[in-house]
Amino acid sequence: MIRQDSVQHNRYEMKYLINETIAQGVRDFIAGRMRPDDHMDPAEPEGYMVHSVYLDNIDFALCRATMDGEKNRFKLRARFYSNDDEHPVFLEIKRRVNDCILKDRSVVHRQAALELLEGRHPRHDDLRESLTRQAFDTLGKFCQLRDRIKARPAAFTSYQREAYVSHGDDSFRLTLDRHVLGGPWRHRFFAERENWIDAEIGHVILELKFTHRFPIWMRELAHRFQLQRTSVPKYVECVRVMHRSPLQRVGGVGAFG
Repeated sequence: MIRQDSVQHNRYEMKYLINETIAQGVRDFIAGRMRPDDHMDPAEPEGYMVHSVYLDNIDFALCRATMDGEKNRFKLRARFYSNDDEHPVFLEIKRRVNDCILKDRSVVHRQAALELLEGRHPRHDDLRESLTRQAFDTLGKFCQLRDRIKARPAAFTSYQREAYVSHGDDSFRLTLDRHVLGGPWRHRFFAERENWIDAEIGHVILELKFTHRFPIWMRELAHRFQLQRTSVPKYVECVRVMHRSPLQRVGGVGAFG
């Protein structure tokens, strides 16, 4: 079965680090306001796996743009949800423009994604679904940005996501991410988590995502649990532990990963 993933193309994000006790309190608070997203399995209460290959150049320019808190920046990644070769790959451009997050993606065949990450030019038959002009334009923009900074696969990130959406539409999303690991690119879309490095985040990552104003009930949620907004860029944290680099943890608000 091909996984269809809903996307808020233009949204705002608030991130918080919480413990499991607060995570349970959050679940209780949103009961009736939100529902598990369509990919949550009742037998797996902590959700499904999310794997991403992030692209960057030899100087880790995109990683450092996040570290430096640049207001207008972008990330390039290939996202997949299964090690099964029959499942597609989502090539994504994630931009930050001031406080707004813009996200575009194309759904491509697995083999095509491998070739595109290594520098090949896009073709119409790379697309697996949404065979539209817009989908191909998005794929073209992905490759243009890839070539502009000479980006290639830099690192894997992988984590378990518990996700909830608003009833009736996708105006609001709430996610709880756990067990973030980083791994090297091995020229295939296969998450070998048992051999990867813990990103050392040490908490559950709570994300509140919304398309317009910060809703009142989310404000109430943040107030009730005394949540402190922070930055948790997963890609940056994985690069930091994988390379034991001098990169420091992000301490302010506004990063994305």
